[in-house]
Amino acid sequence: MFDVCVVGGCGIDRIFVTGEDGTIPDIPDSVVPAGKGANQAVAASRAGASVCIVTCVGDDDNGDIVISNMMKEGIDTSRVRRTAGHRTDVNDVIIGTDGDNTIIRGTDATDTISPGFIDSCRDTILNSRMVMTHTKIPCDALDRLLDICSVNGIPVSITPCHPDRFDLSEEGGRRRFDLVTYITANKSESLAITGCGRPEDAVLRCGGKLISTLGGDGVMFMDGGLITIPAPRITKVVDTTGAGDTFAGNLVYRLSKGMPLRDAVRISQYAASYKVMHGSAQAGMPYPDQLSGFMEGYGEDIRWRSPT
Repeated sequence: MFDVCVVGGCGIDRIFVTGEDGTIPDIPDSVVPAGKGANQAVAASRAGASVCIVTCVGDDDNGDIVISNMMKEGIDTSRVRRTAGHRTDVNDVIIGTDGDNTIIRGTDATDTISPGFIDSCRDTILNSRMVMTHTKIPCDALDRLLDICSVNGIPVSITPCHPDRFDLSEEGGRRRFDLVTYITANKSESLAITGCGRPEDAVLRCGGKLISTLGGDGVMFMDGGLITIPAPRITKVVDTTGAGDTFAGNLVYRLSKGMPLRDAVRISQYAASYKVMHGSAQAGMPYPDQLSGFMEGYGEDIRWRSPT
């Protein structure tokens, strides 16, 4: 039994760090394994989860790098498919002088995730306590995944990074909303999928499903009422890439172990804060001892709330 099954895209990030004068280099400063699915899987694995991933990569050198990296991170890759004639996704990530990022996406192999492929991974999906996914995978594959999980009582957490595929005013988006358990979304995603003008209205509209991350303004969600947990005050933002994935991966791991939502959100918020103080999406994701030490610096004791 896996704690978490991630269904999502993997790839390579080419990272360009903006100079003090605002110029962007022609050659990337670094090239690292990434992709939303892989990032979420690494975050959950480093938090302590047993993780499997369902994904497609190209039959190329980048695919080798992605698979090797996930194996190194302790992730089960037996359901990673090499797709002949397609390239592993490559994204260009531009890091601004304030640490915020702009991502120019190049999707290929992820687009080959199909309903048939999801069906072929059914046993792995059903052998997991929770499933974590996102809306970058094709809609027909996403719908098949949600149907399988719904019929079999597998909780699903989703990140609506393509908000148009999760628009609650549309029939397809509303149906997906009805089938998921949790939605982890940043402020812009929260407002886009609900059509609301304020995060609190978006959270209230979603009736307990939406956990809205608001950057420096904290996290907003429902748990017996509308709750906002302030963000820890950090000294310097180095790179925000992967912060949302760090939050989602930590959250789903802790929920899969039965931790109360409020505690799971709080700890996951610290994990995301730790990440933004460190470079690149995966490199800054904390291990348990790093997260515990970080929280202790704020007077928080993680030990009594750690999953068993």
